[in-house]
Amino acid sequence: YLAFEHHRMRKATTRAYARVAREMGRELHRASGFHPILVGEWSLGHAIAGFDKLDPRKRKRVLEKLAIVQLKAWGKAQGECFWNVAINRSDGQYQEWDFEKMAHALHAFKHAGL
Repeated sequence: YLAFEHHRMRKATTRAYARVAREMGRELHRASGFHPILVGEWSLGHAIAGFDKLDPRKRKRVLEKLAIVQLKAWGKAQGECFWNVAINRSDGQYQEWDFEKMAHALHAFKHAGL
């Protein structure tokens, strides 16, 4: 999970998550030379400070960036699957872990054919 890679960042920012995703993609590419790799779970979960205070357009741009860098990184493996199809919470929490909501909201998934 990119969401839990804080130890690889000085500060949890969109740019830091993108950097770590690219590093993980390179690691997957190297490892896939030895055996098939399946990224078993991924999401758009993160710990970016102040995310909840951003206006909806900026939040969407952050999620688009996280989706794009992860789709590219996990594309170095032979396969990948998003964590959960749907999370039904009336309070709207954890939407970043909900494939159905993210696939409808973000262009990155549409361009990837998902």
